[in-house]
Amino acid sequence: MNKNLKDILIHGLAAILITVFIMMLPDKLAIAVMLALFWYGWELGQRVARDDIRQGSECLLYWFNIMNWSNQARLEFLVPANLSLLAYLIFLMIAS
Repeated sequence: MNKNLKDILIHGLAAILITVFIMMLPDKLAIAVMLALFWYGWELGQRVARDDIRQGSECLLYWFNIMNWSNQARLEFLVPANLSLLAYLIFLMIAS
């Protein structure tokens, strides 16, 4: 199996797993979790795209470790992700 086909199959499997996980959540929580995942994916993609010296070329997991990101990149993920979850918790308190 060549690398391109392997990548396509892994992405497909990941999409199925994420979809099943999100479908099991209540609607409003699913929106908050998807927003957090979106920001993580966005920042992860930027880290991989800016990898000029190919630090993650031997092991893609290098860039999945948020501690290998710059402080700014970490904040650009953590703040929106946590705010979306906080907004969900506030919504739950107001709605109940």
